[in-house]
Amino acid sequence: MPVKILFALALLGSMGPATGAGFEDRWTHGLQVQSEQIPGTTSMNGMEFHVSRVTGPDVSLLFARIVAEWNAAPGGNAPRLLRQGGWTMVGRIHNGHSQVVQWRTAEAGAELLWSDADLQVAPSAARLPQYLPAACRWNGPVQGRSSGQQFLQTSGFCAARASEVTAELESKLREEGWRTSRTPAGLRAGRSGSALEAIVLPADDRSLRELDAAMVALVETREAGDAFQRIGRRR
Repeated sequence: MPVKILFALALLGSMGPATGAGFEDRWTHGLQVQSEQIPGTTSMNGMEFHVSRVTGPDVSLLFARIVAEWNAAPGGNAPRLLRQGGWTMVGRIHNGHSQVVQWRTAEAGAELLWSDADLQVAPSAARLPQYLPAACRWNGPVQGRSSGQQFLQTSGFCAARASEVTAELESKLREEGWRTSRTPAGLRAGRSGSALEAIVLPADDRSLRELDAAMVALVETREAGDAFQRIGRRR
């Protein structure tokens, strides 16, 4: 799970968090850190989770405290550290919740992201939009609410050239009433209460480039009252 939600958490970390308490006092006591709760909720494949962000000079010490406590917890296996894209991550299942913590250093300073998902709540995933090109294999959507808006994010691998994928996406969006404009890396689109941005690039792997494959990352945002269509129901 940590690797799968890495991109989603990093995206949320840039969305203007609001002040809140996301950590237990014993972890942050005496440390120079600022804890902020990302507003709203987010879900991946229908599983909702809440995210908090921590910054400050003692972020690495906070991460070490959390890992040390998890290592010392009775009756469980020691959590395994993972490293991906400059982040160091660790996760566990605790009292019916999936908890993931990850941190990194960057030019703007160190930051830590914490996510918590209630595994006892049945998932209810959003449907993938109809305008997605058929030549692509799409990952399950990441969705949530932030700053008074809803968002849906997905990515895919396409067995077609980037130019062909962009043209098909643009055509389908226009059929649904979107106004589109090309960008150097893909396209943007808008219609009443909604906005969309897609990045469409040739696959960076050499073997895939020879197949004229493409990679796509797409984010659609909507006004808070305009919900994305969902699959299934919560218990």
